[in-house]
Amino acid sequence: MRPLSFLMAALIALLLIAAGARPVRTDATEYTLVDLGTLPGGNASVALGLNAGNQVVGYSRNGLTDPLFGIPALHAFLWTPADAEATSGTMVDLGTLGGTNSRALAINAMGQVVGVAQDAAGNSRAFLWQPSSPNATTGTMIDLGALPGGTLSNAQDINDLGQIVGSSNGTPGGGFLWTPTTPNAATGTMTSLGDVVPSGINAAGAICGGTNVPANPQLPFLWTPSTPNGTTGTMADLGLAAGATQGFAFDLNNSGHVVGYDIFPPTFHTRAFVASVSGATVTRTSVGTLGGASSGLAAINDAADGLPVTAVGQSPTAAGLVHGIRFRPSAGSRPARRPLAEELSPDDLDQLLLNAAGFALTQGNDINNKGAIAGTAVNLSDEERAALLKRLVPKPVLELSVLSTGDLFAREYTSFRLRVKNPTSTPMDLRVRISGFATTGGFSGVYPKNLFEAESEWPGATFTGGGAGVELTVQGTVAAGDEVFVTFDALNGIVDAAGRLAVAAEDQNTGAKASAAVDYLEARDPPLDVSDFFDILFTALNERFGKASTTATATYARPVMNAARAPALKGPFYLVFDNLQNATLDRSSGVSRRTPFGSPYLKLKPKSVKLGKKIKTKVTFRRKPGTTGPITYTVRILAGAGTP
Repeated sequence: MRPLSFLMAALIALLLIAAGARPVRTDATEYTLVDLGTLPGGNASVALGLNAGNQVVGYSRNGLTDPLFGIPALHAFLWTPADAEATSGTMVDLGTLGGTNSRALAINAMGQVVGVAQDAAGNSRAFLWQPSSPNATTGTMIDLGALPGGTLSNAQDINDLGQIVGSSNGTPGGGFLWTPTTPNAATGTMTSLGDVVPSGINAAGAICGGTNVPANPQLPFLWTPSTPNGTTGTMADLGLAAGATQGFAFDLNNSGHVVGYDIFPPTFHTRAFVASVSGATVTRTSVGTLGGASSGLAAINDAADGLPVTAVGQSPTAAGLVHGIRFRPSAGSRPARRPLAEELSPDDLDQLLLNAAGFALTQGNDINNKGAIAGTAVNLSDEERAALLKRLVPKPVLELSVLSTGDLFAREYTSFRLRVKNPTSTPMDLRVRISGFATTGGFSGVYPKNLFEAESEWPGATFTGGGAGVELTVQGTVAAGDEVFVTFDALNGIVDAAGRLAVAAEDQNTGAKASAAVDYLEARDPPLDVSDFFDILFTALNERFGKASTTATATYARPVMNAARAPALKGPFYLVFDNLQNATLDRSSGVSRRTPFGSPYLKLKPKSVKLGKKIKTKVTFRRKPGTTGPITYTVRILAGAGTP
């Protein structure tokens, strides 16, 4: 979680001045860059830490001038995203302890921030910024003090319990561990760690950094507490790469990985490393560069959210451009651009950005378990900008389909069956909405009938809406790889003016969406039996010369619901004669040779019929030869299909 050393920062500054043009990015984009801006009056900012909620801390110019050195003043900031997407947010000034400058270096899950700030006397002091409530944007900056006899201190990191590590002068000075009196309290006790410079602390209270023994080279170390989050522990030397004379460990995760860099004479170039610690065994991996001379890793996360353990830092390219880098220890061996023995190559974060036109990403300073990265980008004016890199997470596929549309009868009676499938490997909390209902006349007649065709089709799902509402909603959990089915029946006027109904499904966890539409004014197949809505009368048969004729009158007499709001029934209509005895329908009256309904039929002329109106047609039978019995039949009316 720590920014890289001042040595590397100076090297970066020199390289950036000479860098000039920005590189061309590849198509392998994995992140989108969010420019966090600056404090009012400022033109530069740097992001150094972030938490699981994508709150970011760092420092920014604020338009003021340091009166002692005549250079721009710097103030610690806290940037809080506006929503879960974290594409915008608000930056607040955390102030100082009465002096001119401050820098925020780390933030934990609760929103507690640590760093260094000047007091009124100009002394640099470790601070804890305590939010007024968890993750609030208002709070109080607290001076953590110094070791006995000391006047200067700084705080480098904080874990989710509220333990803080840093350094202080004193008699003697060195590293310290500050432990709150209760978890996340604003008061606590400072314990000396001896001649070390601590940089990172994990959830269990393990600490990494560099030794600081006079007249001895700095070496990376890991301090492990005797009990989780204890104040006593043991120190382990993390070693150096072959040929290196110094090193420093910047950060560690909760699963035994430590990251930092080694320093090699005579040019004092650096190589990033990842050390894996298991008991007394330390396994080291050297990480290469982007083509330049040096590399360093500043932060590492834990494997989570389907992602491997990932570290971030920085390295110059062969052209002298310093870019942020990403390294995944589990990614396997790849040839490094500037290899040492058994060295692996990092990824160029600048080449993985989607929308960073006008920016070059120069540092990756922190990474959370969701894969978001806090870093620094440089714009075309060579001004530094605090940046948040958000992973481009493809939303999982959600499948929604209309399986059947039985009883789709104009706007009178409607029914449809949905299939919703979760094809992912994790459960989905799905909400299915059916909307687009007509608004005229209200919805007093809309009701769910057999909402679930069978309870087992979507166990535990709940239904809301209908009645006088404007939409129907079904919500429930769908297991990984599972599918559910819902059958909706509703009466009278449930569609919009265009005769369509919109169906939308959404996973409440990931935002995955799918949609479909049901169009009730299209002809449907098979035709629907609407006989119950009609009174059908026939005149007496008039039979002579082998033919018998009658007139059929079908009156639309019984709407499904309120007669005042009954819509016209949509055709085409078919008059079907079942169980016809002793005769056939005469084809001269419009009878088809085909019998798709299982019985002979007549296609009627009207395309629609209003309530109370009649359909009248002449029917002619041809007596079968050799028969003398009466001509008998039963009749039904079908509506809706295309011509059979």
